[in-house]
Amino acid sequence: MKRTSLLVALFVVVGTLVVPVAGVLAQETEDEPDGADVKPGERLSGVVGVQSAEIDGEIERNAFRIGLERADDNATKARHIAEKLNETETRLAALEERKAELQAQRERGEITDGQYRARTARLATEVETARQQLNQSNATAADIPGETLERNNVNTTAIRTLMRDADQLRGGEVSEIARSIAGNRSGMVERGPRGDRGPDTGPGPGDERAPDTGPGPGDERGPGDRDTTEDGKTIEITRND
Repeated sequence: MKRTSLLVALFVVVGTLVVPVAGVLAQETEDEPDGADVKPGERLSGVVGVQSAEIDGEIERNAFRIGLERADDNATKARHIAEKLNETETRLAALEERKAELQAQRERGEITDGQYRARTARLATEVETARQQLNQSNATAADIPGETLERNNVNTTAIRTLMRDADQLRGGEVSEIARSIAGNRSGMVERGPRGDRGPDTGPGPGDERAPDTGPGPGDERGPGDRDTTEDGKTIEITRND
C-alpha cells in the first residue's frame, strides 16, 4: 500500500512540471566566457539535458523526502539515510570520472567546445541533485540520536565530506558553464502557476477580491456614486426624494 501511494505522489509531481525551453533559449547569456563557441543546436541540447536532469532530480528528491516522512521511527530514517549516502557516494565518484572524461575528449578534439559545455551543464545539474539530497540527509540526521545513527552506519562526518566534494565538483568552471547554458538555475524544476501550491481553496490574502455583493453596514452610497450590475454594466446612483 505504501509503495502504491508513493508512486501516485511521484506521478503527481511529474504532472506538475513545466519545461520552459524557449524561455531559457531566449535569455541573454551575458556570462558566456570569451571565446566560447556554442552553436544553437548545442545550446538546445544543453538546455534539454539540464531540464531532463532537473526532472529526474525532482522525482528522486521527492521519493527520498517521502520515504523519510513515512518512516515509522528514527532507526528506519537512519537506514534510509545510510542507503541514500551509499548511492550518493557512488554517484559523485561516477560524475567525477565523467567530468574528467569530458575534459579529455575536448582536449583530444573528439567533441567540440559547445558539446563539452552542453554535457557539462547537465553534469552540474546532476551534482546539484546529489548535493541537495546530502543537505536533506544532514538536516534529518541532526534530529536523530547519535547512537541510532551509529547502529545504522550513518556517519555525519562522511555526509559533510561528501557535501564538500559535491561543492568542489560543481564549482569553478563547471558552475560558470552551467550558468552560460541554462542561466541561473538551482537544479530545481520550474512549476506551473499552481504546481506547488496545492488545490485552489478560494482567494486568500493578496488574492483578487471576491465579487462585490453590494454595500454592507456603514457602506452607504450616495448620489453621483457608481455601481455595477450583475451583467457588468456601470450605473450612476441617483436619489428619488
